[in-house]
Amino acid sequence: MARKTAVIGGGAAGMMAGIFGAYAGDDITVFEKNQKIGRKIYITGKGRCNLTNNCDIKTVIENTPVNARFLYSALNRFSPSDTMTFFESNGLALKTERGNRVFPVSDRAADVVDTLLRVSRQAGCKIINKAVSDIVVEDNCIKGIKIQNEFLKFDKVIVACGGKSYSLTGSTGDGYKFAEKVGHRIVPLKPSLVPLETVEKIPSECDKLLLKNVSLNVFDTHANKKIYTDFGELQLMKYGVSGAVILSASSHMREMQSGRYRLDIDLKPALSEEKLEKVQ
Repeated sequence: MARKTAVIGGGAAGMMAGIFGAYAGDDITVFEKNQKIGRKIYITGKGRCNLTNNCDIKTVIENTPVNARFLYSALNRFSPSDTMTFFESNGLALKTERGNRVFPVSDRAADVVDTLLRVSRQAGCKIINKAVSDIVVEDNCIKGIKIQNEFLKFDKVIVACGGKSYSLTGSTGDGYKFAEKVGHRIVPLKPSLVPLETVEKIPSECDKLLLKNVSLNVFDTHANKKIYTDFGELQLMKYGVSGAVILSASSHMREMQSGRYRLDIDLKPALSEEKLEKVQ
């Protein structure tokens, strides 16, 4: 008899969990509180969806700044190569761009969502657009979930709510509450992969100005050392800086104290100061 499994969250993790749970023979119901699944997928990669990197597991581990060893088991079970194979075998053509970043050939994040939705339905997953209010636990065993005050019986519950990074997409921290209820310890939350607010004011004329081929060095002034270097796109914003190199750099900033970090930005790293003077 198929085990009844509830998946809380219809994002990338929840849909994949539902699909492979259904492949394993479970009776899957995915609960998504938004009216559409994959809200966060739509906005990733500037609407193009950088869905994985075309590299081996060792490279992923080496480029994970915090607790990389935790990923070993998951990556060995389902690698970046497996991710690409999954989407391509289900009709989504992919391409690899600079930095081994993988995108749909169409450059449409919506096509990634459509693929996940189509495959989940083909696998037999049911999708219910309602918010789960609670997980029901009795005698240290999962009994089911609640939607408002309605109890629904399930044998298993998969929590795939995302973090607390973008509340407009539905990531409001519900998953932490559910995880804590069933005995997990929640460590203090810290921001990562975020834009940075600068002490200096950015001129209004430069707001949303995208700069390409910029080099970035980040210094921790408290530790008196360089903690990160990168090359790529940087975007000036009215509050500070954003863009790919800034988002990556932010994950290396362990303590987000005001004024702690200094950014050294070179707009023309390929030119020496002497050549730059001649150009002027």
